[in-house]
Amino acid sequence: FRNHYSGSRHCPKVVGYRNTHVEKELRDVTGTIAAQMMRFNALQRKLSELEKSYQLQIDVDVERIRRLYASLQEELADHVAKKLDEVIDFRKSIVANRKKFLIEREQHLRSDISEIENNVKELEGTRKRLFEWLKEQQALDSIRNAYERITHESERYERSASRLKALDEEEQKIAHTNAEVSETIVRIVDQTKEYEENVRDIRRVFDDILRNTIYVGENMDDAYLTISTQNRRTSPINIDIEVPKSDSLGKSRFKIPVYDLTVFFRIVRDDRNLPNFLVHDGTFNGVAAKTVVRFLNYVVEQSIKLPTLQYIVTLNEEQVYLSDAQKAEFDDLSFELHEHVIAHYEDVPEKMIFEREF
Repeated sequence: FRNHYSGSRHCPKVVGYRNTHVEKELRDVTGTIAAQMMRFNALQRKLSELEKSYQLQIDVDVERIRRLYASLQEELADHVAKKLDEVIDFRKSIVANRKKFLIEREQHLRSDISEIENNVKELEGTRKRLFEWLKEQQALDSIRNAYERITHESERYERSASRLKALDEEEQKIAHTNAEVSETIVRIVDQTKEYEENVRDIRRVFDDILRNTIYVGENMDDAYLTISTQNRRTSPINIDIEVPKSDSLGKSRFKIPVYDLTVFFRIVRDDRNLPNFLVHDGTFNGVAAKTVVRFLNYVVEQSIKLPTLQYIVTLNEEQVYLSDAQKAEFDDLSFELHEHVIAHYEDVPEKMIFEREF
């Protein structure tokens, strides 16, 4: 491209420029053409005026005048004709002198007009070549942009393919896990049938706890603990318990310590490799004092039979330091409560556990 334009003094050095540089040069060339054309038109008007200034315009009809004065004397006619010829010759001499005076200016104007025509013609050629080059560059940009889009889409495809492969692997793991879960559920259901005697023993422990903790005289017919199997992935075993008068708030909360103690006694008696202690924190809130006393008496009684058993319970002051009318209910405790108090905390930060409020 540089060799192609090297012969023109108006050739822009566009090789290596970006499109923005070419577009700027194209705007400059177009502006130069417009300025040259304005100057060309102005010079053309001046030249036209100069040409008109020394052109002879004879607006007198000599022959007509001759005919008009034909009736006059021949001498008068000759005299008038002579005078008219003299006027015409005078005007011709004036025009000739003026033409001689302005001929140099005319030549200069014609030279400038010719130069402008040549410059405009050369600039038009340059502009045409610039348009063609810019058109080629835009085509190359389109190809480059298309290639970049293809590369980008290829990268997206590779990432998507990698994610799909990972998803397939996860689905295989999930399918394998689901199969194991299904097999486990089947084994649980089958083994539950084999452990009917253990389930009956758990029910006996549950009934024994209720009979020794629920106030004497309350009906035990509504109390039960059932362990059933169900073919559900979320929970293949369903455990349901009920205590007498569970519709009351205190008895409904009493389900928790009864169930916990049932499971705990099974762990200790079977000597399973699990902790041999049970902690109840705030479990007896709302439970009647007489029920709490019977429950604690039962735990102490069982601790004699199961020496590894350790039971920890938290009680509020209003559950222990009762009014005079209610103190008699704690008289039925089979042990001295104050001898078994490990720690006493109050509702002030320095006397709270860890000496801070949670």
